[in-house]
Amino acid sequence: MIQLEYEKNKNIIHATRSGEVSIDQLLDYVCRIDQEYSSYKALYILDDVTASKSVLDPPYDFSDILKEINLRIDKYESIALAVYVEDPTDTAFSFLFDALFSQIDKFQFQTFSTKNSAFEWLAEQQSLNNY
Repeated sequence: MIQLEYEKNKNIIHATRSGEVSIDQLLDYVCRIDQEYSSYKALYILDDVTASKSVLDPPYDFSDILKEINLRIDKYESIALAVYVEDPTDTAFSFLFDALFSQIDKFQFQTFSTKNSAFEWLAEQQSLNNY
């Protein structure tokens, strides 16, 4: 399950994952963010995966996520995604996603072991982009 909450005072979309998270849930997550926040110039997302376990089949699932993001990214000036992880498997998945996302213009991605560091990086991205 992936819950979304907008933190207005920080201008950050906070995604919280719990339980086992499948490719279908991740694709739905991408679609929901695009539908709910399509009027924004830039998206700043904190993805907290500490209470979840990703159930993915690389490289096939990674390719599907990359395609879904590429379909939607043109309307945004930039997207910054900070992933907060603790589990070694999710950390490895995160580094693989980082390699994939580096191919997408306007998309910044970082992995963090503390939530505070993730928030600080997102705030830095906001000041760099001026939105």
